[in-house]
Amino acid sequence: MVHTHKIFKWLFPLILMVLSAEEKKRFLKSLDEDKEFRYAVAGYLGIGEILKRLDSLEESMKKLWENQNKLWEEVKSLREDFNTLKSDVSTLKEDISTLKSDVSTLKSDVSVLKSDVSTLKSDVSVLKSDVSMLKSDMGTLKEDVSTLKKDVGDIRTTLDRLTLTVEDEARSVIKHRIKRDLNIDIELDRVFIDEREVNIYGAVNDICVIGEATVRLGTKLIDELLDKIELIKHERPDLLRKKVIKVIYADYAVPDAVESARNRKVWILRRKKDLTPMVIEEVG
Repeated sequence: MVHTHKIFKWLFPLILMVLSAEEKKRFLKSLDEDKEFRYAVAGYLGIGEILKRLDSLEESMKKLWENQNKLWEEVKSLREDFNTLKSDVSTLKEDISTLKSDVSTLKSDVSVLKSDVSTLKSDVSVLKSDVSMLKSDMGTLKEDVSTLKKDVGDIRTTLDRLTLTVEDEARSVIKHRIKRDLNIDIELDRVFIDEREVNIYGAVNDICVIGEATVRLGTKLIDELLDKIELIKHERPDLLRKKVIKVIYADYAVPDAVESARNRKVWILRRKKDLTPMVIEEVG
């Protein structure tokens, strides 16, 4: 067998020389594509074992390159993961920095809130004190108002008594003056027209007296007297007579009131003095 391999080894170049181009082409193609044929030829040439080892080595190299490529892919993936991790770590650092800033701001806000709460407690305490003082003041005010009401009631009672005294005095003086000056004896009293009081009223035959009594006379009371006379005309014409004496008895009269009374034919008198003349007015 060895001799056969040696002879084939020597004859192989000669065989190639005698082969046509087409046959050489088919031969070389078979060597390239047919593994068993290639091994058979290599065996005759004495390199079959080497060729098998080379093929095995080629397979191993292929696997090695495949593994290397996988390894590179894994390394590439690891690099991407590493870069992602670096980015995540960087983001985490930023988040931690932001968190620290937020915590610092929160601490500051909590501090301000504590201060505000403390101030609020102080304000509430002051408010409670103010409310307590206000309650005390309200109690005092109620007492003062109660006292004031009592004082006003006393003053009103005093004024009522004083008014009654002035009215009584007015009726007495006016009755005396009419008796003396006109020789007419007339009884004077008060009357009410629709709940409005007329202090002085009296009538005899064809004359009547309508008037008011006051301590201090102003122009307003003169207007009120004339309004009451108009009210009598409309509501109680039975109280009127053909002749009317309009009169106001006063302890003091302001100058404007005296002038107004004179122009409007109102007799104003004090106990010992006339401020305007007595006028007997014909009622139309």
